[in-house]
Amino acid sequence: MEWWRWGAVLAAVVSLSLFRDFIFSSFGLSSVEEAKPEYDIVIGILSARENFEQRRALRATWVGYIQQHPDYSRRVLVKFIVGSKPCPVPPPDRLDPFTCQKLSLSETICAGEVVALSLASQNSFPSSQQQTGPVETHFTVHHPVVITKLGVLGGDIPAEGVRVRLVDSAAKEDLLSVNFTSDDPGLQTGGNTFKAVQNYVLPKGFQGTITVESLAADNELLVTFPLDQLQVNNKGGVLQLTKTVDFMPESGYLPPHTDVQQHTAATFMYRVFEPEFLEQAPQDLRAKDWTGKLGAEQQNLETEVERYGDILLVEEEEFYRNLPRKKLGFYKWVTENVRFNFTLKTDDDCFIDVDKIATGIETLKLREKSRVWWSRFRSGWAVEHHGKWAEQDYPSPVYPAFACGAGNMLSADLVSWLAKNAHELRPYQGEDVSLGIWLAALGPNLICDHSWQCEEGCTTEMYSSPELQPTQLMKMWSNLQRCGNACQCT
Repeated sequence: MEWWRWGAVLAAVVSLSLFRDFIFSSFGLSSVEEAKPEYDIVIGILSARENFEQRRALRATWVGYIQQHPDYSRRVLVKFIVGSKPCPVPPPDRLDPFTCQKLSLSETICAGEVVALSLASQNSFPSSQQQTGPVETHFTVHHPVVITKLGVLGGDIPAEGVRVRLVDSAAKEDLLSVNFTSDDPGLQTGGNTFKAVQNYVLPKGFQGTITVESLAADNELLVTFPLDQLQVNNKGGVLQLTKTVDFMPESGYLPPHTDVQQHTAATFMYRVFEPEFLEQAPQDLRAKDWTGKLGAEQQNLETEVERYGDILLVEEEEFYRNLPRKKLGFYKWVTENVRFNFTLKTDDDCFIDVDKIATGIETLKLREKSRVWWSRFRSGWAVEHHGKWAEQDYPSPVYPAFACGAGNMLSADLVSWLAKNAHELRPYQGEDVSLGIWLAALGPNLICDHSWQCEEGCTTEMYSSPELQPTQLMKMWSNLQRCGNACQCT
């Protein structure tokens, strides 16, 4: 074709493109925005890479119903939110079960008893002070240890005597307890006083407290030493001493003395449980097995992605503490790729009744409202400092209102704000708590509805039900199809 013909074709294409952009802009639309597919609801289901059975159960129940329904298949989009990268660290070798950080010890582990806390040498002996009890020392276990003795720092036992207790911080339960008196003072070792206890194994992830208190009265003075001036033997990292933040309950704000040096009066002896587990050869073997498992998992996941087309791979590593980032990845993808009215977030162990949700949207006239957050909310929820939901970063005794994880809906304006500001939003200990903190400044329109279930259970009015096994999901769906009642058919 002659050059002038090519030029004429190109000019025509450019003219059509400019005309199309002019028409779209006249209606307040861009050509890119107009090209996006449009849905009423985009459902994001948080799912782990390895949760193949859970996803299969959902496709066989309510997700499959949506995808095959003549109306919902056009109005509702469903995406499983999965991290694009696995955690490369085998679970037994992680610092804790909820992160991807490797437990790296700075010294070789040998058998034998270890004194966890001891006074420094006489050349740098820490200065003591007296304070009323109880005096607490907090710690976390990163590899199982066996507690063999409880003790008091220094060799002097008050005339009235003291009690030393080992407490499970999460359960608030005493595990071990010994009394020291002038008549039965225990044995001195290295400037500390100890008594033997029945050997007690503390598992990986255990969060404990060693407490010293007077046997006479709470206002009796105890001799304490600055924690940061003691010799700490954690065998390279199997234990970690932790500090807790005390809040002022009458005001809800941090006290002005949070930087005051922490003192302690307790110590204990322990030995590392199964030290051979931490040797390099077993670690290398576990890493090799884990790499093989991840390879098979990746192949299965790629097959699933290609076959079903309902998996959204967000650019995040797959582990529990990363759930807030996975959720933000979903909101960013939705905003950039589709036009929508609402998003619904749920988990891959949840039952959802989309028919009731569709009815609820109309009954509550949600399309006529802005900044809509429709769910069931937890208010005045205390910040936890132990266990799976331990919060290390949020500086308050309670969280802002946040939605239950089984199901919560946001209007497009809130989702767009989250997507736009995702790079500025700091993740906290869970995706639902994080969302509550992020949105608190916007003052969203909270529409609390008890049909969104927070705990396990079943009612005929429910929109969602959480924490279900695949077999339970299948049973509930079968009931709903047979008699219209997911809970049971008579």
